Amino acid sequence: GYYGSVWVGLNKQNLRLRPVYAKSNIPDFMLEEDIKRNTVNAFAFIADYFFKDNFEGIWIGTGFEYWDNEIENNMGVSATYESWVYTLGGGYVWKFWGNMYLNPWIAGHIRTGGDSEISIGDAIYKPLSFTPEISLKLGWHF
Repeated sequence: GYYGSVWVGLNKQNLRLRPVYAKSNIPDFMLEEDIKRNTVNAFAFIADYFFKDNFEGIWIGTGFEYWDNEIENNMGVSATYESWVYTLGGGYVWKFWGNMYLNPWIAGHIRTGGDSEISIGDAIYKPLSFTPEISLKLGWHF
């Protein structure tokens, strides 16, 4: 998948505010037996707190997300569903060349609302209540 965001930093508070758009496919090992694909289009607003100045080092973040999902079963039948999600995560920003940085991070996503049962073909799909995530971002701090 891919991820895009911009952020605004509040220097004195060590706080970063960021709207996010991301698209990803849930890995096969997390899918039910009859599901071939689960694609997530995520729209989020996240606030991150840094423990060091200049928006680097360890950070923790939280926010809310809206996920627009499309699933497809092994017979090629697809369906859409939506999820409202609370997110909590953290990571580490390492500025390795000027303001270019690597940002490894992990997060947990808890469904707080949305469609609870989706009819797909002859089956009923129930979205996961918790989704873990791990990622590596490359960015530039302006």
